[in-house]
Amino acid sequence: MMEEDENRADEFTQLKLDRSRILKDVPRTDREVSIYADDASPALEALRNILTTYAAYDRKTGYCQGMSDILAPIVFVYGHEKEALSFWTFATLMKKLERNFRVDQSGIHAQLEELRLLTEQSDPELAEYFRSHDPNYYSCFRWILVQLKRELPFQDVLRLWEVLWLEHLGDNFQIYIVVGLLRLHRRNLLRLGGFDDLVRYINEMSMRIDIDGAIEDAIKLFNRVGPLSVAERESEDQEVQGLPP
Repeated sequence: MMEEDENRADEFTQLKLDRSRILKDVPRTDREVSIYADDASPALEALRNILTTYAAYDRKTGYCQGMSDILAPIVFVYGHEKEALSFWTFATLMKKLERNFRVDQSGIHAQLEELRLLTEQSDPELAEYFRSHDPNYYSCFRWILVQLKRELPFQDVLRLWEVLWLEHLGDNFQIYIVVGLLRLHRRNLLRLGGFDDLVRYINEMSMRIDIDGAIEDAIKLFNRVGPLSVAERESEDQEVQGLPP
């Protein structure tokens, strides 16, 4: 009984911590978008309510920074009045995206490994550059974490995510988008020096990305090289988690 009470107390403490993080993050989310511009906006209140409910609903994942970025376009599309619909859409989406928010970052590292594999298949010269200066593709970490949300104008995010969430070309098409972006900038990337120059260049791409060009290149790339095989993806997941293949 005492152990059960302690577990409940720990959960309550964690939920309070999650709520504190939510209250800090929501006011910094998409304030340039009209429905989120006012401090008293009911849309901001909807973000707070939904994220707090989700943190209690999925205690294994809880709340992590970046989730407000994922939720904001959903509330924008449905409207702040439909909190329940926005919540269940978000909760369903998080079944796929929770890997991006694992404490050990294994989900992100698995996708960065997919990025490495696809770059090697599609552009050996660019892959060699990354092998020398950023072999783990950490410079692309933020792109993967919130699916380019912080790199694009809001309307471009909506267009990109509609393509991604249809999963017409597989459940990891965001990796093809990222490779498409790298290939669009390959000439400049290959002229850069080391890791610091690479990170600076990729950060400066924010809000200057040709998302239509990247989607077009990604579709051509998918049609040319096809999907990463299930065997390859299972093997890389095991390697990231330290398991034998």
